[in-house]
Formats: sequence, C-alpha cells, structure tokens
Amino acid sequence: NPSESDTFNLSGDPSVFGIALRSGTAVLATGGDSTEVTTVNAGNPSTLSVLGTLDLSGNADATGVAVSGQRAYVTRNGGNEFAVVDITTPSNPSVLGELDLGKGANGLAAEGGFAYVAARSQGNEFQRVDAGTPSSLSVAGSAAVGAEPLGVFFSGSYAFLATAGNDRELVIIGGGEGGWANPTHVGSVDLGGGKPLLAVAVAGDYAYAGREKAEGNSEFVVFDVREPRTPLVAGQLEVNDSVHDVAILGHRAFLATDANAKELIIVDVANPGSPVELGSYNAPGNSDG
Repeated sequence: NPSESDTFNLSGDPSVFGIALRSGTAVLATGGDSTEVTTVNAGNPSTLSVLGTLDLSGNADATGVAVSGQRAYVTRNGGNEFAVVDITTPSNPSVLGELDLGKGANGLAAEGGFAYVAARSQGNEFQRVDAGTPSSLSVAGSAAVGAEPLGVFFSGSYAFLATAGNDRELVIIGGGEGGWANPTHVGSVDLGGGKPLLAVAVAGDYAYAGREKAEGNSEFVVFDVREPRTPLVAGQLEVNDSVHDVAILGHRAFLATDANAKELIIVDVANPGSPVELGSYNAPGNSDG
C-alpha cells in the first residue's frame, strides 16, 4: 500500500528523464532548456525542495544521469551527448567536461570512473567513456549492438542493454580480447512480439526489465543471467501497460508505468519464475510514470 510522501513541480514543468541519488540529494536529468541538471534535497522525503540547477550548452534534453562519488554523468539527445558535472556542492552544480558521441544517447550506467552509454550512433550503439579526467574525456571502447539501446545497467563484468531490436530485446556486452577497450557482444534474448525493452536493472543472478505495452506479451520480464552467453527468460508478469523504468530492492521490483491508475507498481520477485504484484499507487493526474 504505497503512499505519497511529497510532490512538487519544477520550474517550467520539464519532463524528468532520469534520477540518481547521492547522500540525500536527488540529481535529475530533465528536458528543461536551462535546467537540464537539477538537484533536489531528498533527505526528508516529505519536504522535497530544489537545491540547484545547471544549464548545459545548447537546448538538447538530458536523457539519463548516473552518480559516481562527487560527480554526476549525464547523457543528452543531441549536441555534446555526454557531460560530467561536479555535484560536490549540490546547490551549485558545475560542468567539468563534455564529449560529443554523435547522434544522441538514451542513458548510461557508471562504474569505476567509466560510463557505459546507450548511444544512438549506428554501428557504435554501445560506448564506454573514460571519465577519469573530465577535462579530457574520450571513448575507451565501443561495440555494435544491432539495435538502438534504450536503457543500460552495469553489473559485475557485464553491461546489460534494453533495446528496440526485434530479435534481441536484451543484449549483454562484455570485455573482449584486450578487455573493455574492445567490448563485444556476449549474449542476447529474442522475446518475440516486436515490442522493445525500455529499461533493465540487475540484481544477483537476474535481470529485471520493463517493456513497451505488448498485446499478448508480458511487460515485466525476469531473465536468468547466470550464464551471460545464454541468458534465459525466467518469469514474466502481464502489466497491460508499458513499463518505462525498473528499480530493485531486496525481493521487490518497483515499476514506473503508463497505467493511469497505477503509475507505480510494486512486484514480489522472491520467486523470479513467478513474479506477483503486491501493490500499486495512483499518482495525481494522467502523466506517465
């Protein structure tokens, strides 16, 4: 029985395309022309407030954000598609470096000074950015995915991509010969039905993914990824609406959906082969989760 703690409107009512957390601060990737990066005081969830904003060069939307230490990595749908932002002082975020990846990016994951980017550049849809020196950013490995990646999650030694590919909705990328300087396709899953995966999160031996609404197909899918070269569908749940994002905590999956009466759905995944809806929350208005 989830309930709302607090809600507020950002100035200009921009869409929020990504959220990352750091020590009571939420860092938002938004569609605001002058507030692509917005920091929010989330230490007390019942009294949210904006701490600071950052206007990145150009008017491209921020599409994703990941936090690593005192830095936020941000992807955008045009211009310089990758940026490193200093969030040491959340009320005054500042740009440390930007990089042009070509044709936009849909999101990213961060690990150990590197960013793993879901890019739109055909033939280089997966890109690994060396962000160790923000003033001298560079692509330190790329791979063809064969489909546009819409979401990415890094876990262990692999990057997991949710894609729009009709025959490879889930793609797993690993370090090839020479390591991550030469990333390579490891495994994939064809779900059938022609609808893309929109988001993926990994916890332990399983990947949990959200899918665009698919008549006759489940929109929440659990994959067994214990053997990355041969990932398998472990379980599914019919949501009847698109699942745009997924987060995992313990044996719970939290789904952001476009169902008007349940933008948030909480699922019990203690048994990955048989996920069960536990509860849902109807957010005010008709905007999608």
